[in-house]
Amino acid sequence: MKKTIFIALMFVVALSFACCDKDGPSNEPLDPSAFNPSGEISYDPNLPEAYPPVVTTEKALTLVFHIPEAAQYVLCGSYFKSLAADLQAQDAAFSANGLLPLLKVNSEWYAVIVYPAFEGETLLTTELELNSGTYSGITALPALKVEDVLFYTVIDKNSANIYPSAFKNQFAADANGNLFVNFDAASSRLSEALGKAIYFDGLTLSNNGKATFTANISGTIPDGFEPYFSSADLADYPIEAQKMSKVSDGTYVWTGDFASAGDEPFRWTVVLANADGEVVKPSGESVVTLTASPLAGLSGDFAF
Repeated sequence: MKKTIFIALMFVVALSFACCDKDGPSNEPLDPSAFNPSGEISYDPNLPEAYPPVVTTEKALTLVFHIPEAAQYVLCGSYFKSLAADLQAQDAAFSANGLLPLLKVNSEWYAVIVYPAFEGETLLTTELELNSGTYSGITALPALKVEDVLFYTVIDKNSANIYPSAFKNQFAADANGNLFVNFDAASSRLSEALGKAIYFDGLTLSNNGKATFTANISGTIPDGFEPYFSSADLADYPIEAQKMSKVSDGTYVWTGDFASAGDEPFRWTVVLANADGEVVKPSGESVVTLTASPLAGLSGDFAF
C-alpha cells in the first residue's frame, strides 16, 4: 500500500479465480450485462473522446483504468466485492476480499466494481489496517497477475488524466509510484462517487510486486547464521522481515513485496546473517533477475 501489499497494497491473496475477457469497440458502450444485468448505460456528454461509456451500479463505484493490454489484471487491497448490508456482512466481505479480476472493456480499458458498506441508507466505514497504514473506506491497487506473481501498476500523478477531475486526489501513489485508489469515507468523496464511473488514464506496469522466491543453497551455513532474501542492491543490509523459511535441507523460501528502482527489472540474491549483524555473501555472481514476460527468476542457486 509503502505497498508491502500486501499492499503492498497491498497487499490477503486468493490465487484461484476466473478472469472475464469481454471486448467491445472502443467508442461503443460495453454490453450492460457485463456489469449489471438490469443496468442501463448513462451517457455522459462530457466524457472525453475515446473513453468507453460503461454501465454504472447504484451504491457502488465503477473504476475504469487505461492500462497496457495484458492477459490478466486484478484488483487487490481493501474493498468490497458485494454490497455489505450490516456490520457482520461488512466484516465477512473484507475478510474474504482476495483478488478481483478486472473486466476487459476493450483492448486498452479495464473496469471493476467496488462497494462501500451500508446499513440501510447509512454509509458505513471501518478502520482498516493495511500494512503500515490505516485507511477508512476503500483502498485498492490494480496489478498484473502472471501465474502466482503480482506486478503492481504505477502512475505519474502530474501527467495522469482522471475523469471526473474532482476525484484526482483519490488516486494516490507511494514512494515507488504504485497506485492506490483511496476513497476515505470520512470525506464527502466516497458518497459523491457512488453510482458513478471514474476513469484513470495513465497506468503503466512497474517492476514492483509480490511473489514467492525459492533459494537452493549449497555448502555450509555457519552456526548462528540464517539466510535472508535481499534486493541485489541492498545485500549489505539484510532485513529481518526477509528472513527465509526452510522447506527442506538446502531449500528456503520467502514470500513478500519486491521493489526495483526505476525501470530496471528486479534483481535479487541471498545472504547469510547473524544476530551481530555479520553478513556472508554467496560466492560468484549469485544474482537472479525477475521478469514478467516470460515469467522467470523466481528461484536461484546460491553457494556458500
